[in-house]
Amino acid sequence: MNEPVSARNGEPMTHRSVALAGALLAIGCGSPASANDAGNTVHDAGPTEDARGVTDARSATDAASSDARTDLDGGAPSDAAHVPEICDNGVDDDGDTEVDCDDSDCWTLSACVAAHVATLGGSLTACHDPIERSAADEDTACAAIGTPTGSSYPTECASEVDVVATIRFFCDATSLVRAVWIYERLTLPRHTTMLGPRRFESVRYDSASTLDWERYASGASTWVGTSTPPLHSVSSADSLSKITVRMVDPGSSLERLLGLYRVDSIIDFDMPMSMEMDTPLRVGATSFSVPAM
Repeated sequence: MNEPVSARNGEPMTHRSVALAGALLAIGCGSPASANDAGNTVHDAGPTEDARGVTDARSATDAASSDARTDLDGGAPSDAAHVPEICDNGVDDDGDTEVDCDDSDCWTLSACVAAHVATLGGSLTACHDPIERSAADEDTACAAIGTPTGSSYPTECASEVDVVATIRFFCDATSLVRAVWIYERLTLPRHTTMLGPRRFESVRYDSASTLDWERYASGASTWVGTSTPPLHSVSSADSLSKITVRMVDPGSSLERLLGLYRVDSIIDFDMPMSMEMDTPLRVGATSFSVPAM
């Protein structure tokens, strides 16, 4: 299998220096991870820290919207602090640059799920019950897959990164499943450990979609390689969500591993420069079988 180019700047693991002025700014602002902004670090597979102003501002809104939904067809709540996205008026109501079904506030509405699947072409309708995968389910699937043969990227299961997923099926006119809609959500925790009065370690996670991996089996044939690119992806300081749609065969199976960078920064006030290490890895999996009928 050909491994995708994945590490930042084309290297599997890099050590870079971050200016101490940025570290001091990070401490002063109460957000150690923002020290990476001062180094102008660019990630091949995700937005830069500077580009996250929109998604960071949305994170609280998205979390509140998600918590308030009682089922997949629930809409975003309305309150005095947030103008909700209206999902069918062709307008960016909440000012996040995404309109209607492209907005993460609308992704789980039935009409938007159908619109996402319609990008595959053909006439397909929702069928079968959706599958919900918990973090425990995903960890079990991840352990069963392990590190793919020949992979240069380690797979970490049951890590501090939780993955949950929803899978919906779509059938053709003969009632056979021909497409799936996959909604994956990852937590991206950040934590800081004080190593001394003037030295600390900051750990965070970033998106690395070029590391996503799939094994698709249908009948006697099996395909292994990089995964289908997500139709939509949105990240914030502490979460990552993806919508993927793809064609499938009845009775087939799909296994996915999701890629991240673990970013480990050592900030030392007594040193002119501080070090950062990026580790590419794969985390919890989404694994399911497609109904035969």
